[in-house]
Amino acid sequence: MIKVEKLQAQVRLLPLLFKDVELRHIGLAGVDVLFETDSNGQGNWDFTAGDKSGKSAGAFESIKIDIDSIRIENLSLALRKGKTRSAKRITLARLDMAKQGSGDAQTFDLRTQYNGQPVTLKGTTGSIHQLLNHERFPVQLSGKFSNAAVNIDGAIDDILNLAGIDLKLNGPARICQKLGRSSVRSFQQPINLLLRGD
Repeated sequence: MIKVEKLQAQVRLLPLLFKDVELRHIGLAGVDVLFETDSNGQGNWDFTAGDKSGKSAGAFESIKIDIDSIRIENLSLALRKGKTRSAKRITLARLDMAKQGSGDAQTFDLRTQYNGQPVTLKGTTGSIHQLLNHERFPVQLSGKFSNAAVNIDGAIDDILNLAGIDLKLNGPARICQKLGRSSVRSFQQPINLLLRGD
């Protein structure tokens, strides 16, 4: 599911005694990730789905994970659907995420490609804690898609399962239409994607 060429981490040792994981910084380079669903739409990232007793879920919930900053470089993300046998690959040159003070907001800085087109996005999102705990994840980003300015504002209820997507996308009409069609085809869950084209 995940291969990593290089991993760097700065860990606070004292919280480990209380089963808390606190990282000052984590850096990943040369990352290869495969997200795959079976014929029933079950994702390979959902480790608790097959455990009817719920013991696995409890094991994850008992550990608090807090990360001050993350940098990911040279990431290759593959999305493969077992039902339709369709596949999509996204390459990411660099992603930086860092906490903003004591709140849940964190800075977000992304450089990637989507269908061969350069994409840059900056702004704020929810915290890594919210992401890992399937909590509502706010998104407020602006940047460029294929040299055209775009803005994304809204939230995702459960980003790991791509459920409860409620986003507003502002940008040129051709970019909004292209992303809108791709989003509707990509997600099995109902989404609320408001497109506003100039």
